[in-house]
Amino acid sequence: MARTVQGMAYSWQVGDKPIGSGDAGEVYPVTRLDQPDLTGMLKKPARVATVGTIQRQAGQIAREARALTRLEGLPDSKARPPRLLDQAPEYTQGTANFFIISEIAPGEDFTSLLLQSRQTGKPFPRRVIISVLDALFDMFSRAHKAGVLWNDVKLDHIYWHNDSGLVGVIDWGNALFLDGEQPHSRPRWEDYQQLVDTLGNFLQSSAPELYTDLGWDEFQGQTLDSPRVSILARRISYQQQVIALQVMEFQSLIRVVLSADPSLDGLRKIMEYKLILEMIGAPWGHADVLQYCQSLVESALAEGDIQSTVSATILVWELFDDSLDLPWHLLREYCRHTDILTHPAYAALVKHTLNEDWSGTLWAAGTIASQVTDSAWWDGLIPVIRQKALNTTAPPPYKACQTLLKWAKDQKDHRLTEQLTAIIKDWRRKGKDLKESPLDYDLLDILRENPNLPSRLRSEIKQSFAPGEEAIRGLVKVWTNANWDELLKALQHVLSWDPDRWGILSVSSQVEAFQVWQKTLYEGPTIGISPLTFLESILEDRPQLELTLGTHPRIGGMLNMLNQVSQGQPISTFQSEVNLYAPWMLQYHNIPSSDAREAILNENSTHTQLVHFVGHLKNWSDVDTGLAETFEHSRAVYPACRKLTDGFRNVLSLNADLKRLKAFSAESVLPELSEGYRSLQSLITWRENLYNQDLSSAVSALKVEESDDWVLAAHAYQVTLQWHHRIHPFLTAMRSFTTPPDPDEQISDPDIRLLLEISSTCAEIPSLWSQIYSSGIHTQLLEALETAIEMARSKFLEWRGEMESSADQVVRLIYHSQLEGVRQISSSLMRLAQHIRQARLGLAALGVGDQISLTRQIASIENILYHLAGLEAEFVPNPDERRFPEYQHTFKQVVEASTAESRQALIDALPEDHPFYAWLVKSSLA
Repeated sequence: MARTVQGMAYSWQVGDKPIGSGDAGEVYPVTRLDQPDLTGMLKKPARVATVGTIQRQAGQIAREARALTRLEGLPDSKARPPRLLDQAPEYTQGTANFFIISEIAPGEDFTSLLLQSRQTGKPFPRRVIISVLDALFDMFSRAHKAGVLWNDVKLDHIYWHNDSGLVGVIDWGNALFLDGEQPHSRPRWEDYQQLVDTLGNFLQSSAPELYTDLGWDEFQGQTLDSPRVSILARRISYQQQVIALQVMEFQSLIRVVLSADPSLDGLRKIMEYKLILEMIGAPWGHADVLQYCQSLVESALAEGDIQSTVSATILVWELFDDSLDLPWHLLREYCRHTDILTHPAYAALVKHTLNEDWSGTLWAAGTIASQVTDSAWWDGLIPVIRQKALNTTAPPPYKACQTLLKWAKDQKDHRLTEQLTAIIKDWRRKGKDLKESPLDYDLLDILRENPNLPSRLRSEIKQSFAPGEEAIRGLVKVWTNANWDELLKALQHVLSWDPDRWGILSVSSQVEAFQVWQKTLYEGPTIGISPLTFLESILEDRPQLELTLGTHPRIGGMLNMLNQVSQGQPISTFQSEVNLYAPWMLQYHNIPSSDAREAILNENSTHTQLVHFVGHLKNWSDVDTGLAETFEHSRAVYPACRKLTDGFRNVLSLNADLKRLKAFSAESVLPELSEGYRSLQSLITWRENLYNQDLSSAVSALKVEESDDWVLAAHAYQVTLQWHHRIHPFLTAMRSFTTPPDPDEQISDPDIRLLLEISSTCAEIPSLWSQIYSSGIHTQLLEALETAIEMARSKFLEWRGEMESSADQVVRLIYHSQLEGVRQISSSLMRLAQHIRQARLGLAALGVGDQISLTRQIASIENILYHLAGLEAEFVPNPDERRFPEYQHTFKQVVEASTAESRQALIDALPEDHPFYAWLVKSSLA
């Protein structure tokens, strides 16, 4: 049982088992009683020890407390000793009851990291080593100023936390104090001496290249003094800067990719940069990259690109391996089954899975399984998804029935075996055609008819059905309350309980049909259909949803009213029901004697009301108010007005069904609405041209005089005209990095001013680039190029953000129609940003000269040439006019020359305009 101890400041609960023990005592985990989220480690003398050992250990622990007190708040140290949180009362010093409580060091100790490196076969990350060395040198300097020597440099006393880059140093029980104990017998260089000796063998075996670069052999086994320590400190600091530059470079490249539209190419680049960062030992933005991957999959699905979805899923697994959560495990499994990939519900399945909507996932999976011939994957996938959806391990009814069937076969109970075989055979088909309810379970009848079944099996079936009873009650309650928004969720919950009862899926389509049926009845007949014919079709087409969910309390009265009204009963007899379900009938005395146009012909206000409604539509203002007024005063024409309104709204939808809209606009209409239909038709043609990315034809489609008074069409015309004559030329100039057209007048629109600024910057980039040919590669030129490219890229992203979040539906529609070209510009600027950044960093690394080896200088030059060739490919479309591929080729020839003589001949033959001609002549290659 956990015990408590009382420190000088707080009470602590101590763990039962020690987390460490050794010559310095025992260590236990502790939690502060009044603040349970504050944890630490308690160090005390060992329980089984001699009196002398206890006194020695207690003295060491007191010494550690003294050292940590002095080091408290060490200012801005790169390596941190643990904070002293509490200690035992003073009177316990020197006894077995003395203890101290300090922070727990974050991360893992170096010994554990070294073991992991050897087990995995991966090299020990250079960044981790050099960061720790740099941090220790920094801490030694600060600790010594505070008068404390650590005096216990060991691998298992050094901790590294990779995500934060924090370095922790523990065990200060051997600390020495420069202002007290024999200050001259142990000089302040002792910590450095221990560090050099302790890490020497480690570096030779785990990082031999770094051992050489630091010249560690110059210091190992030597007596250190101030000059030697200063030299080693400078070398460590320089290597730290080099690695920090590499980390910054590749983390920045990942951020550049993440800021662009998700793509497979972007994901491949992230994989490349991630491998480099892992080798260095740096974090690479796991969470942000995973979100990028999810966005990539979702965007591919939205575009119907199944192949890209599969490719993205495969790349995600290569990138993250087994660290992925369940949704990605399921996505990988989906990719192994063609019948899942090719089904229309695949997109919904993936979306629900990634969002961890497990009921929706089961619904989509059931939809697929119920419609394919081979669903062998079903039994393997569904249990884990069902457990997530219901948070229960109880078997589904289908499995419980299978268990009972196996028992019946073992008992040779032929009658029960026959009954259960029939139930299992029909389980997935039951209720599919709604001739019977999918919510009726014959298995429960068998359970009641066979009281002598084993208690284990009875209990399993009851446990299996318990959540189902609750789910079905919830479904019936939602249906009774006509809560349509919750009905699908309730059906999904029932299917989650019994995922093998696929007949439940067909109930959903009946729910949708029932809602449409109710809406149709409420809105009434369209022009040209007599009320009686309309009512007869309504009664004939009534959805049979009640067969499954039971008769709705309101349906009985509604059906009685419809039957009697269609047989000639006066409307006034059922005024309350008519007003609730079919208010359009209130304008008639009775239905059988009513003509299709009676309401219109007998109401003089209909024309006035239509004109009033058209005014709302024409001005695109308070349209819902106009519809409500039409419904109240002229219900016979309300359906036609509502359909026209829906047409205008749908034509502005990003996912507009143009084929359906064209067929709809060709319907016969009331004369008062004919002008609205013509305006709608012009907008539909406009949308078709936008879909075909033909802005010129889109402008022509709206250039009709009679549309000028229709605000929506006029606005669409003006915005399309602006895109055609102003915005599109700027985008074209950006794609080709050419000079944008001069505006005819001063630009007041801030979005177009922004485009002018971006395209002007893009036009400057080739001019800057051309200076490389004339003046060569130098830092200022590459920095100027990087500044221009980054400015264009960030401003273009800003403009895209404005377009994508625009409140103007017309602007968003036109923007999306031009999205392919917009993405080309974004991708081009992203590639430029990547190439120029790496080229500049490569030149910076090359600039340190003799501080890096010749091999590294050659690698830097090859890197620079590669990325400048990538830049050139963006600006110079004709491959025959590009120079850098030849620069790369000749440099490679020099480097790979087999003899010094042939290498010298190649260098002598180089043209002087080669960007690294001077370097080659001066280098030791020559």
